[in-house]
Amino acid sequence: DKDMIDVVDVQESGAVGNPDPREVTETGTGVHIALIDTGLGSDWRDVLGDDKVDVALARSFVEGARTANGLSVGPEFPNPLPGNLWEHDFCLHGTAVAAPITGMTIGSTRVDGVAPGAKLIPLKIIGNGCTSFSLTGHNPQSTTSTLSRVLAAFDYLIGLKEQHIIGPTILSLSIGWRRRPLAEIGINAVLSAGIIVVQAAGNSGELGSEVYPQVISVGSIGWTKQFRPGTLASPDRDFWWTQDVGFDPDPVSGPDESSEAFVSIFSSRAIPSLGQELDLLAPANHVVLPVASVSGTSFDSVGGTSFAA
Repeated sequence: DKDMIDVVDVQESGAVGNPDPREVTETGTGVHIALIDTGLGSDWRDVLGDDKVDVALARSFVEGARTANGLSVGPEFPNPLPGNLWEHDFCLHGTAVAAPITGMTIGSTRVDGVAPGAKLIPLKIIGNGCTSFSLTGHNPQSTTSTLSRVLAAFDYLIGLKEQHIIGPTILSLSIGWRRRPLAEIGINAVLSAGIIVVQAAGNSGELGSEVYPQVISVGSIGWTKQFRPGTLASPDRDFWWTQDVGFDPDPVSGPDESSEAFVSIFSSRAIPSLGQELDLLAPANHVVLPVASVSGTSFDSVGGTSFAA
């Protein structure tokens, strides 16, 4: 099954970076979105906007140092570290996850996200190495230690909610893990606190993923016209990056969107035998997002269910 989010009667402006006026009024204003990820890059204010992050609530649960092979080092922290270690990530995975939510500035162009009025709470649980965002590694000690950071971040977020420091809150998870009782206990505690959990389905393709059924799992889709005849080897970016997708929410008056969309080859599918569902599909196939470069932050084509979530 393919689930699409339809917005009725969209009036297309056609201008790149100019958001379409919509009949829905929700902008995310008054909502916090916590990102358990790598934190943000040091120039996040230029990329996301200096009003998009609740700086007072952002925290790091891991030291920013890394070893030669990219793995984070340092002890585990049951409590968040003081200071602003969360905003010195040079991997930029967390920044790329944040950009589709609140929007980003590319050169002189501002592109709004799906919730430009929301406030982000970056919770850094991965060191500055950019080698893995999975808790399913072959090193049990590394796996356990990373899970402890996630659980510490869960506990911190639940505390903010129970103390009424934050109101309506969504937790965005772009990390993968094998099913284990301790992880599910943590997820259920977050849900019991009244926090909505949205998790990337993972990039394992037909192998599926093991996202818990009680969270909102998100896979990735692309647009068929990214790959026009004669350009099948790679996306025809000069064409499609400047085009309106043209999905019509009314299949009577135009083509149904499912006829122009495809599930990304990397996107994990559901595993019915494990009770794991795939709830939503969102664009994350060769999308423009901030990436790390020698000179700092640049923008390039990336893909992954992290950005769909």
